Amino acid sequence: MAKSNSNNMRQRKQQRASERAAVDHSNKDEDDKVHKRKSSAARKSKTSGFPAGMKLIVAMLLVLVVFLVLALVIEHGEEEEEDSTSRRAQETASHQQSHHDHDGPLTQVSKNYRVVKTLPHDPKAFTQGLTFRPDNSTILYESTGMYNDSVIRVLDLNNNAQILQEIKLDEKYFGEGLSYFEYPPNTKAKHHHNKGLVHFTWKELTGFVFDVDTLETLQEFAFTTTTNEGWGIIHVPNNPNYDFIVSDGSANLHFWDKDYKECQPPLEVTYLTQDMLNQQQMTKPRGMRFLNELEWDPTTNTILANIWYQDYIARINPTTGFIEMLYDLRGLYPYRPPGTDVFNGIALHPVDGQLWVTGKYWHQLYQIELDVDPEAEEAEMPL
Repeated sequence: MAKSNSNNMRQRKQQRASERAAVDHSNKDEDDKVHKRKSSAARKSKTSGFPAGMKLIVAMLLVLVVFLVLALVIEHGEEEEEDSTSRRAQETASHQQSHHDHDGPLTQVSKNYRVVKTLPHDPKAFTQGLTFRPDNSTILYESTGMYNDSVIRVLDLNNNAQILQEIKLDEKYFGEGLSYFEYPPNTKAKHHHNKGLVHFTWKELTGFVFDVDTLETLQEFAFTTTTNEGWGIIHVPNNPNYDFIVSDGSANLHFWDKDYKECQPPLEVTYLTQDMLNQQQMTKPRGMRFLNELEWDPTTNTILANIWYQDYIARINPTTGFIEMLYDLRGLYPYRPPGTDVFNGIALHPVDGQLWVTGKYWHQLYQIELDVDPEAEEAEMPL
């Protein structure tokens, strides 16, 4: 029994010794692994890492590069701004120099007129032309347009513009401008009428001469214009170069002889106002399109013209084509009933020199006087 116990004790001692040896061996292996990892990390640190001082230098260099880039960008932006400012200054100086370079005339714009009298007007009349006859200043002739509704009529100004007489054109014609003419008895021309009413059509390239007393058709003639249309026509008495001036809806005026033939090249009508210069829109005159009804002013030897869809009367130099004055008549008939159309129709009274004007389907016929106030302020022109 004692021997058996002794054997058991030896076996337990041997077992504990074996376990301690195994633990010691395991700890040694772990220590070896740790040592190897530390050695490897140390080698990596020696071969691939930067010293702390070197990292600081690199960071400072990066900051310097960023600063230099920002400085270059700011400097470039300032140069571009200076260039832009310089260009704007040059453009402004160029515009100002262009304005100074323009030493020609300017078109004046004026509201310098007054209404003398108002008479009723047929609101069914699509007015195209008005004209007086010198030997009877109380009679006003009117032409109207529209197909199947174009007429020539006689109005009595002493009786509220009552219609005294009227003839209707064939339905295929669209009537346009109208003018009275009269020549000395010895005038040589293909026609044999020393006085009459000359009238032409819009697109049919056909004109007529009517007797001033009976409105009988005395002559029919063909014509041409820039647009192959007829708009306004006016007789110019005692002119050695031409007898009629014609508009065709463009900026051109045509000059006809007694036989209604072109006798000199067309003339472009132009204008240039102070507002156009101030707004730097242009420095050269611009063509005035849509010249419509015409009238001749013998006092100033200028042309008066309606402008289609504008409540203005233009005073035109017949030699240069330049518009010397634009009369702003937008306040003449501001509150128009429904159905009224554009301002058109202008005739100079042969005695007092005042104008009679109206419009298409207007209810009123106006007698007005121009240039009544020498101190009148210049108006604006939104054309």
